[in-house]
Amino acid sequence: VEQVAELLHRRDGLDRETALTTARISQSHVGMARRLARDPEALERRERILSLPLQATAVSDAMALAATLAEVSKAEAESAAEARDAEELEALRRSLGLEPGEPVPPKLRHHVKRLEEDQTRRRRRAVRDSLDRAMIDVMGLFRDVLRVQLGADGELINEHRRDEIEAYARGTAGDSAEVLARIDAVTTARERIAANVPEQLALEAMMLALLPRRVRTPRRR
Repeated sequence: VEQVAELLHRRDGLDRETALTTARISQSHVGMARRLARDPEALERRERILSLPLQATAVSDAMALAATLAEVSKAEAESAAEARDAEELEALRRSLGLEPGEPVPPKLRHHVKRLEEDQTRRRRRAVRDSLDRAMIDVMGLFRDVLRVQLGADGELINEHRRDEIEAYARGTAGDSAEVLARIDAVTTARERIAANVPEQLALEAMMLALLPRRVRTPRRR
């Protein structure tokens, strides 16, 4: 974390505190740390994603939150792609010798079409990558819960949410075995999506597994 923060401070001009915070919550992912530091909306989407597993207390919650997770991840991917796509299109227009605002002549339109097709394919991949990144953040959240339960020293990945995490760890989280099972459930969801299982089904199964055990296992009469 310290090395990533120093890089962001030295190379990208981020202040040290922001660089350190985003390096920690991105789990030392340089590109993600820089994006979170520069884009308040991306940071807000991440925080919204982290609040989802802690809110689920009923089966109906799990279904709704799975849909929300997919929507937020898609919004993050599209937001990251918009500026990049616009820059690429502008660079292409310059390489074709077009002035700003000048219509693309018919004989050059195939260049623009090819770029747009490439960008569309990349956006589809970006949505899946964004969803995977969101699930990594959820895994980090439960790692924090486990650290609190085990009394481990050091800062949490989500140190800024320590009070909420500690309350969850002492309350509805269950024991350490149950928290480990939640981490395994996120790992399984990532593997299923990578194997082309429909995303919504994988996310719903994951969210159900993140529910407190007393909700997932009704009492027998």
